[in-house]
Amino acid sequence: MKNSLRTILILVSILFMTTAFAQDALEFSGDCTFPDKPAGVDGSTATEAQMIDFQKNMKAYLAKGNDFLACLEKEESQIPSSASSEQQEEFKAKVTQTYNMVVDEMNAIADQFNTALRAYKSQNQ
Repeated sequence: MKNSLRTILILVSILFMTTAFAQDALEFSGDCTFPDKPAGVDGSTATEAQMIDFQKNMKAYLAKGNDFLACLEKEESQIPSSASSEQQEEFKAKVTQTYNMVVDEMNAIADQFNTALRAYKSQNQ
């Protein structure tokens, strides 16, 4: 439930970031694409092939997540100088909020993999 809520918050934030903040506010370009979270496995019942697939999917997710974070940083660096300081601060705050939520989500999937791996190893030794 906690991970589902976190994912929903990230997606809502990204949706918000890809639209205008207000009529005269800065817009997020929408070029940044947040990756889909891979499906986890129950390590206590998973096969070796399932664990390997989960590991590959997790690594691909983390790589795409890093690309997304780099894209966010690029967006933040391209704030027009003509924007008001209030607009700039609002935009930077939304970028930072989204960035932090994505990092949390990436850490959560890595933790999920590590938990599954420990369970897998304990069942297969």
